[in-house]
Amino acid sequence: MLAVEKDNFHAARKLLELPGIDCNVTNGSGRTAMTLAAREGSLPLVELLHRRKAAVNKADKNGDTPLVWAIRELHFDIVKYLLDNAGATTDQKNTGGQTPLHIAAETGELEMFHTVLMAVHGRSSESDLCLNNEGRTCYSLFIEARKRNSRAGFGSPYYEQYKFSEILSKLSDIDVFDGGRSLLSWAAEYNDIVWLRALLGRGADRNQRDKMPPKGSRPSIRRTPVIWALEKDNLEAATLLATHDISVLSLVQEAKKRQESVPEACRLLQKLLPCLKDESLNRIDDEGKTALHYAAELPGSEITKLLTDHGISIDGLDNDSKTALQLAVENKKLENVTALLRRGAAFPEIPLNIWQELDPTGARRCVRFTRTGLDGLELAFLAGSEARDWNTRPTSSSLLLCDPQSLSVQMENAPIHPTVPGRTLNDIITSTTYVRYQRASGPDTTVNRLSVFFPPAKQSYRKKAQLLRPETLAMEWAVTSSETENKAFYTYISALPQELPATPASFCKQLILNLRQKWEIRAQYVRDHIAELRQSQIRRKGRNQTIINHLAQHSELRGTLREYLSGHVQGLQTMITAQKKFPGSEKQELFEAVHCLDQTIKSQLDDSERAAQEVLQLELAWVSISEAASVKRLSWMTIIFLPLMFSSSLFGMNIDLLKDNPDWTWYLVFSAVSVLITICLWTLLKYIPIETWRKSDLIARNKFSDHNVSLETGKSG
Repeated sequence: MLAVEKDNFHAARKLLELPGIDCNVTNGSGRTAMTLAAREGSLPLVELLHRRKAAVNKADKNGDTPLVWAIRELHFDIVKYLLDNAGATTDQKNTGGQTPLHIAAETGELEMFHTVLMAVHGRSSESDLCLNNEGRTCYSLFIEARKRNSRAGFGSPYYEQYKFSEILSKLSDIDVFDGGRSLLSWAAEYNDIVWLRALLGRGADRNQRDKMPPKGSRPSIRRTPVIWALEKDNLEAATLLATHDISVLSLVQEAKKRQESVPEACRLLQKLLPCLKDESLNRIDDEGKTALHYAAELPGSEITKLLTDHGISIDGLDNDSKTALQLAVENKKLENVTALLRRGAAFPEIPLNIWQELDPTGARRCVRFTRTGLDGLELAFLAGSEARDWNTRPTSSSLLLCDPQSLSVQMENAPIHPTVPGRTLNDIITSTTYVRYQRASGPDTTVNRLSVFFPPAKQSYRKKAQLLRPETLAMEWAVTSSETENKAFYTYISALPQELPATPASFCKQLILNLRQKWEIRAQYVRDHIAELRQSQIRRKGRNQTIINHLAQHSELRGTLREYLSGHVQGLQTMITAQKKFPGSEKQELFEAVHCLDQTIKSQLDDSERAAQEVLQLELAWVSISEAASVKRLSWMTIIFLPLMFSSSLFGMNIDLLKDNPDWTWYLVFSAVSVLITICLWTLLKYIPIETWRKSDLIARNKFSDHNVSLETGKSG
């Protein structure tokens, strides 16, 4: 043992030749001579001991074998000898749960790790994916050791790339979890670019998230490789991994699942977003949602602002055709709604009552949207005098959404606009039962007010059709000229679910489109009513005594609707014609929208009228069939009683044959025979087509007559 420690080959050989020498004896640490020779790096002694049958795999008290010591001390020649010639095993673990492969990885030496790993792959009974006591494989240990080892990068990068490719070619699962993380995340954390390129070349998943958050971080979220790179400020690795990365989406998804991790997600996003490209920023999941859709449902607007400031698509639609703004409104996230509107999110058609639910006071006040900058909008809630004098001195275009009933009352009673002198209407363009258009002008402001009415129907209709209740579509817009800024500001008041219009013409078009929707609802009611009558008719089969009255009322209802439609179309056309400041192209669009409304609803009412006529014709057919059945029953009664009446009249005759007053039973016999003969004749006429005989006889006679005529013509000729 001492000779080996002193690396005295000759003394050791002499001692081993002595009889009774045990070369496997251990010292106080449990190490044999083979272990000491391997630790000291004496290849001749190792060879000598191996020839003397020294134990190659005998472990010391720490479980370390001679191979482990040779690897740890970087004695490459001894490692090669033990693996190739001595049969040293590579799957024997020490007390730390480490195999020789783990020890080779911890050296950070590429040649050493490659040699031991190739030996492991050459033995089918051993695995390179065995775990140490910390649940890690040799691969993550090697990546970590390369960062510590100053000599790890020594050599040509091309040579290292080749070696790494050979190492990874033996790996069965490139995305294996190592210590709860992927190999790519380990390489990203330690900025090992060579490993990153080798792993990506093998198709490693750059979007694989950790199984669990890192220890000591509460609250935390599961990371992807690019997040690990950014955590350590490894920008080169982060840039390499950023292509096709979904870390932004996964970060926000994790934050939505565990909202206590929102601050950490914000911190990571601040590092991550500058490195990403648009395709990575706008990645979608199986529901078609981007990170912004999930951020819109979170409390607070920090993540929403980060995403929009870095150029995420703000108006992307998910699989339910909803934008991030719609999700924010539905989930009552006022901060996110405000942030998205300020950043130019498209204004969705959301009903006023949904907007009012965002009011922090719960008072359901009017909602104002004011243009800020080129595309942004500012959201505010107004009530009382604020709503009445909401735009006395406009400095930008704005839209005020009010409750339909309060808006119509305000337009009936309140002054048209505070900036108009006298605050009265001085120009009524048209005022009918169906459309009223008023205009007032001041020094720098022109105010327009348009109301479209559905007048109250007859009492009988209101009971049957709630859709025919009186309804008003009202809107107001003002154009204020600004001499200082040399432009005009547009202010709008409406109760329609619409966006802030670009021009008054587009504002009017929104009313026409909304009016068309209400007309289509009424036309659909008419069609549904006809369908109900048809179903009732089929069930009753002509026995419904009130269906004719219903059809008559339905006809009157269609006439009423046609009258309403005509009044709306004429009134809107008059309003459009009166607009002298609308561009010609916009006026043409409005006329086309009104014409489309007219033709569409007329077509639907015409279809309902044709359907009503079909119901009427079918009802008359059912009635005819019922009457024919009644006549047939009456005929049967006549046929049955006719033989009996004949027999009765026959026996009542004053003739010699009956002078002896025959017994009354003869009447029964004669009546029965008469009835039997009648039934037989009826059966004969029913099942034997006698009428066809007559038809064929006529055809034959016609042919014979034609033949005679032709003969006579020939003779005369």
